[in-house]
Amino acid sequence: MASNNNKIEGILHCLDGAEKLQAPAFFYTRLKGRMEKEMLQEPQPFFLLRPVFLSICLLLVFAFNIITLINTKKDVTPMNSGTATIESFAKEYNMVSNELYQ
Repeated sequence: MASNNNKIEGILHCLDGAEKLQAPAFFYTRLKGRMEKEMLQEPQPFFLLRPVFLSICLLLVFAFNIITLINTKKDVTPMNSGTATIESFAKEYNMVSNELYQ
């Protein structure tokens, strides 16, 4: 234990002769200028609000709508051109039209 303390003390005494490192000239001036520049910059828009992301989302929605329209036009069956009347309703349910009014 004492030998470990002696080794540590020896290492720490080696650092006694070290000089304090000096910053280069104008370092703090440049650092301060860079910090002020970052503070004055307007913040970047959130990722979801960037134009490229919005354009891709709108394109996907548009493509989905086109595909949906194309598929629904294929599935549509033509309706009867006649209008629904009481007679057609009665005929569909096997009723005699005279029975409806009696």
